[in-house]
Order: sequence, then structure tokens, then C-alpha cells
Amino acid sequence: MVFHNYVFFKKIKLKTKPMKNTAIVFILITTLSANAQQIKSSHLDSLIWHEINKYRIRLSIAPVKIYNNENLRKRSYQLTCLNANRSINDFDHTQGDSVFVGYNTECIFNLQIKGTSANQYTRDNINEARLNELAKIVVNAWIKSPNHNYLIRSAMVKESTVTSIMESNTNYFKLTVSYHDILKT
Repeated sequence: MVFHNYVFFKKIKLKTKPMKNTAIVFILITTLSANAQQIKSSHLDSLIWHEINKYRIRLSIAPVKIYNNENLRKRSYQLTCLNANRSINDFDHTQGDSVFVGYNTECIFNLQIKGTSANQYTRDNINEARLNELAKIVVNAWIKSPNHNYLIRSAMVKESTVTSIMESNTNYFKLTVSYHDILKT
């Protein structure tokens, strides 16, 4: 997801050469888009996947042995990008999630932090301990949700993947994670 910064200017006629105008616009766009950083971390994805397998082992369920790094992962990233653009309210598990349905092959997680607490998750401050903490937060949220819990502990899973997108600036952090699996036939 890219944050869109809308800037309104008075119409001013610049008396400069066209190439110079293009350079000014390019610098302005680069500066505005630098305010928010998007991070795709295959390492975080792997940590979340391993946390799911640790949970499965605690339940005496065989871990998923195949981490799909091909077509399922590509499709998962497409869906994660789409989900990152949705409102965080779309992921509120208080509406209807307390009723077990037991369907689908997707889990979505969304975390949003605003204010000074978000500073610990900027690109410069993400470290192994913070990534492990985020992996545990994601999996624990799915464990607490009956439908998501059903999916991540299903014995029918043949292979699975996890994809995540982190977005941050100095006052804002958002994490969107998707889990997708392929069932045994």
C-alpha cells in the first residue's frame, strides 16, 4: 500500500525550462512518498509460518512441511496488497467471528499502531526481537479466532504460505498479514 499525499498548489506559471520543471516535480514526488515506508519481509513471513507450526506441534498436529514459495505465494501477496488497502475495521473479529463456520483457506491479520509507539517499527528500528514479537502477535490473534484457529491447525493442509506488508513512518505503523493454504486431495 502506498500512502497518497495530496498537495494543493496555487497555479503558478514557472519561467523555467521544461526539464527543470520535471526535475522539481520528481523531487517533490520522491520527498512525499518517502514519508511512508513499505516493507515486505520474507523473514517475518517465515517466522509467522514457524510460529504456526509450533502451535500445531503443541496440539500434537503434524507441522506443515511445505512452505509454498511459488504460485500460492504470488497470489497471497496480491491479496495481501489488496487487504492492506482495506480499512482496519474490516478485520474486526468482534462481529460474527465468535461463531465457528469452518470454511475458506485464508487468514487475514491487520495491526495498526499510531503515535510514538509506532517509532519502534520503522525500517531503522526493526530487529530480530521485534520481528519475533510481531510473529507471535499475529499467530496468537489467529489462535483466539475460532475460524482462523480452525484453518491454521487443520490436519488437511498440504502446504501453506504467509505474506506480510509493513508500512511505517514516524507516527504510524500498519502490518497486514495473509495466510493461505492448499488442502490435501
